[in-house]
Amino acid sequence: MGIAGLLGHVSPKFRLPDLRDTDTPTACVANNDWALGELVDRVTHSRYWPQTAIFVIEDDAQNGPDHVDARRTIGLVISPYARRRAVDSTLYTTSSMVRTMELLLGLPPMTQYDAAAMPMYASFTTEADLTPSLPLPLLIAGADARPAGLDTMGLRALSSAG
Repeated sequence: MGIAGLLGHVSPKFRLPDLRDTDTPTACVANNDWALGELVDRVTHSRYWPQTAIFVIEDDAQNGPDHVDARRTIGLVISPYARRRAVDSTLYTTSSMVRTMELLLGLPPMTQYDAAAMPMYASFTTEADLTPSLPLPLLIAGADARPAGLDTMGLRALSSAG
């Protein structure tokens, strides 16, 4: 079952940004942030929000390794139970995210890797905060930085969503 089946009344209102070959890298990042913000806004204002956890991981930096570790990336957890305004510096892997999802869904581990992975316990709290995300204006100037005629939300909107 896809998102349309799970969030039937939400997905028809959701539209991905129209990326063009002429978009600048900054505009592409802004469009990605807009799309994620749009998804978070729709979900946090829906009846599904109290039981939702959204996990986001960057594919890769697209610019080679950084000065600390070539495997390092950012990960976001958006949930009423996610710790707010906090940075969890625990060393997690992609398998840690998968293991956390399995635990939340009551599923057994799929492989030995997620079975042995550290769950993201420090990223969550036992008290739910059902405050929905708040739209913020786009911070990137230029017509190609967002879909025409639509309000946008940057990644900073996530700080209020968890």
